[in-house]
Amino acid sequence: WIKQLGNLLHGSDHEIRSEVLNVIKSRRIASLSNELNRIIGDAKTPTDFRLKALGARLMSEPKLSNGEFEMISSYLGAKNESPVRQEASRLLMQARLSEPQLITLAGEQVATADVFLLPDLINAYKGGQSEAAGKALITALETSKDRLENLSAADMEKLFSSYPQPVQAASGSLIALLKEKQAS
Repeated sequence: WIKQLGNLLHGSDHEIRSEVLNVIKSRRIASLSNELNRIIGDAKTPTDFRLKALGARLMSEPKLSNGEFEMISSYLGAKNESPVRQEASRLLMQARLSEPQLITLAGEQVATADVFLLPDLINAYKGGQSEAAGKALITALETSKDRLENLSAADMEKLFSSYPQPVQAASGSLIALLKEKQAS
């Protein structure tokens, strides 16, 4: 039945192809990763379908290649429709990003992201232990103090608790600012 699902991915009915992706995602079918990678890598494939295929593949292979990371990052821009941007931010949260990807995400996206995308982008840093990535996130957030309304101080304290002590210390002023904003 898995082979048949792979065959259905190449069919012409978009609705059936979309449902096949749902099954692959819900059942974490790793054996179809090559088929999903072909869809993800095909620039002619519609954006929503590429992102859905990537979401299905991330369930069994959570790491992103640099090309996939760049593709998702490009969908976060204001030129894209809101559902595409939201799905891209959710995929970044779902993926297991490398340290260089987290640093790039902080500098290029977190620092300038819309308020409604910011919580998902920050969730990509949960459980992190990289001092460089943690400090990059803090720097990005401190440069955009006017966009922090959607973040809670308690969530940020929890987020930074897994990072090394220098990152936790550096996060103190950011958390104090969040507490001040929430109090007012």
